[in-house]
Amino acid sequence: MAEKNNYHDKTRGGVMIKAEKKNYITYLTVLASLAVVMLHCNFRWYGFGYERSWVTSNFLRSVMIFAVPVFFMVTGATLIDYRKRYSTKEFVIKRVKRTVIPFLAWSVIGGVLIMAEKNQWLRIDEFTSAVLGCKFIDFYWFFPALFGVYLAIPFLSLIPEDKRKSAFAYAIICGFVLNSLLPFVIRFLPITYDREHFIFPAMGGYLLLVLIGYYLSHFELIKKQRIVVYSLGIVGLLMMIFGTWWASFDAGKISYMFEGYQNVPCVLYSTAIFLVVRNMKSSKLTRIFDRVLVPFAGLAYGIYLVQWFVLHFVAKVEWIDRGGIWYRTLGGVSVYLICAAVVWVLKKMPVTRRIV
Repeated sequence: MAEKNNYHDKTRGGVMIKAEKKNYITYLTVLASLAVVMLHCNFRWYGFGYERSWVTSNFLRSVMIFAVPVFFMVTGATLIDYRKRYSTKEFVIKRVKRTVIPFLAWSVIGGVLIMAEKNQWLRIDEFTSAVLGCKFIDFYWFFPALFGVYLAIPFLSLIPEDKRKSAFAYAIICGFVLNSLLPFVIRFLPITYDREHFIFPAMGGYLLLVLIGYYLSHFELIKKQRIVVYSLGIVGLLMMIFGTWWASFDAGKISYMFEGYQNVPCVLYSTAIFLVVRNMKSSKLTRIFDRVLVPFAGLAYGIYLVQWFVLHFVAKVEWIDRGGIWYRTLGGVSVYLICAAVVWVLKKMPVTRRIV
């Protein structure tokens, strides 16, 4: 996925100067991996109801939804500068080894497991289609989107560094306004438009989040700008919590009006999360993060890969109430720790260490 990259707070012309180590990328990576597991333990959200359990699940989902956007932001922050470290050929080889092969390996393992449990065996073409379409493990939808980002990064990296601040700012503004803000606003107006064609094509897929991550990690925002981002992030979080609550109760089913990783509320909230962690000063909290989060840094990617298998077997334990608040909170942390332990063991084994 992404690679660790360290910066410190000194700037020259607004550009971050690479120097002493700073762990904010590690913090974000581990926090995002935990949030993903918490989201997947919160499946109660998909069973809409007027009960308090759905309201709490909606709150938890809104708080943890930053996970996927932040993963993409970290990817932009750490990989667009890859040419400083190695060639494009090596970049491609690293991405294939670290993401493509593990994705295929675990998809195949999951597919075989599911077919064996159901005693329903697919033809090779059906099996291949199911793997590539993430039909066996729907959590893996993330990987095809990530692969598309990887293909775009060599192109983005060719933009001269001295032009990136203005070029990326332009792309971010156009992408956010046309691809996120406009569709969001139109939902509240009695008008329609051709959304399929009225977009900013250069920001297709998840590139908006990728460039936001690069921009925030490489260019310093002044205090007033940070306050604006933080304020908008709070607004985005509140829109997801209360907007989804209100719209869903009004519709009698889950409303996706305020949902979506590229929708305005989530983009604002996730950007604020990234910036908050990016600008953390050394404090008691950062020392706690160093002790608690940093040890999981090398396990985060593997945790994303194996969590489906852990959750699959947890679902078979009849005495676990997976809809209860304890499972959706402390249970999510427990599942994360189990996944971490599994990955730690797999990394010690010669055969499996290459796929986690």
